[in-house]
This record gives sequence, C-alpha cells and structure tokens, in this order.
Amino acid sequence: MAYVFNSKIESPERLERMLVARGPEVDLLEKRGKALVDKGTLSQSLIVGPRGSGKTHILRVFFNRLWKHPKVHKKVAIAYMVEDEYGIDSFLDFIIRIFNAFGRWYSDEASQRLEESIEQLKRTPPDYWESTAIQILNDYLNGRELLIIIENLNDIFEGLKKTGQAKLRDYIQQHNNVAFFASSQALFVDIQKEDRPFQNFF
Repeated sequence: MAYVFNSKIESPERLERMLVARGPEVDLLEKRGKALVDKGTLSQSLIVGPRGSGKTHILRVFFNRLWKHPKVHKKVAIAYMVEDEYGIDSFLDFIIRIFNAFGRWYSDEASQRLEESIEQLKRTPPDYWESTAIQILNDYLNGRELLIIIENLNDIFEGLKKTGQAKLRDYIQQHNNVAFFASSQALFVDIQKEDRPFQNFF
C-alpha cells in the first residue's frame, strides 16, 4: 500500500517532524507572525517554488504554530484559505472567501455574528455589496490585524485582474492592518510590473 502525504490532514506533530530542511523557512515566518501579534508589525511574505516543493507544508506548520500563540486571537484574525481557492474574480469575491476562511477555523461568538451579517449582505442591493462587505469585515476585525494565509497567489491575482487588485491594495493602504503570508509557483507580472497595484509589495 502506498502512503500519500497530505499536509492538510496530517497532525501538527507529524508535520513538524517531517519538516526536514524546511525548518528555517518556517522559523522565519513564525518570527514575523509573532512580531505581528506582539508588536503589530506588518510584513508581507511570499514563498516561491514549483509544485511539490513543500509550500503547503510550510504554511500549514506556520499556521499551526501561530494558532497556539496565547495572544493571537485577541490581536489577529487569521484567514487561512484552502489550497485551491479557484474562481475568485473580483474584490468582493475575495472578501467573501476571507469570510469563508473565518467560518472554517473559528467557532466563537464573533463568528456567529459574522454569519448573521453575511445573511444580511445577501439581502443588500447589489450596488452596496462591496461597501457592506468591507464594513462587515472591519466590524469582525474590531481593531485586530488581518493575517491572510493563501496559496497560489499568482492565480488569485490573475482572477482579480488589475481592477480587483487595485481595490484590494486600496483597502490595505486605507486600513493598514493586512499581512499576507502567501505562496506562488513562480514570480509573476502582477507583483513585478510598475503599472500593477502590488508591484514591490512583497
């Protein structure tokens, strides 16, 4: 029988044991994550490597470590998205995926209120969807930093296109509370070209 490794379902202890040569990378991410929790220091991290190079493993171990930080849930809201967040084609859709990530990992009173707010969003006229979603997000954060852990960022940005990227970057600049810990299979034009909203962001 062949054993298939899947970092999304392995126990945190086994994932730590299987890090092998990836320990320094996770340690660096953990240091940045703790600086975010303890000091509010925002930093943007992008792991670049081909498929199968261990990016999912690294981000999952980082998440497991930071999740156990005694102050993390008071200071930071973590939106840890699943590996294949396909179909994101707008800034609004990106916010909805953040809400989905909160629902996946949190089960506190604030998350219950978030579900109620999302139901209200569904009944909101389309012209107000985006502004209402932003307000719901900010209410949920309630002064906390937003940590987004996301894979295949190149595909996400391709779906957002320049318009969606610009709205996301505008939100980040206005609120100054977002940290990305992301991965990509390669460097991509949306973070390199001078006319793109996220040029030199990472």
